[in-house]
Amino acid sequence: MKEKEECVAIELRAAKLKRNRGIKYSFIDDIEKDELQQWNRCDNLVKTGLLSSSSKEIVASVFYCDRVQVVWNKLYKHFSQDNSVQLYHIENEIHDCVQGTMSVGSYLTKLKGLWDENDILCLSYLAVVE
Repeated sequence: MKEKEECVAIELRAAKLKRNRGIKYSFIDDIEKDELQQWNRCDNLVKTGLLSSSSKEIVASVFYCDRVQVVWNKLYKHFSQDNSVQLYHIENEIHDCVQGTMSVGSYLTKLKGLWDENDILCLSYLAVVE
């Protein structure tokens, strides 16, 4: 019974978001004079876009946030976490990488992939630190 109530609550909230995004062009044509309603429509439109392009697990973690800024900040905080542990493991993999029975081409391809992953993690780590 509780699951059914939760489903109904989620459906009602989703319907409210869809209803509140209203006319998408009202702020362009200057038809709507109430700036707060325009702001809420844009907020709901962006939030609906973010939620509809996310997985169910991500949506569940931010669904009840009232403003898109709160949703964005939570998602940013969650997905921009420090990659130092992952970086450490990649650097160890690079250090421990040996050719063994692989061909030279296969070995260099594997090493290049590790270097590329290391470069991406280093860039994202620097962006988070700054």
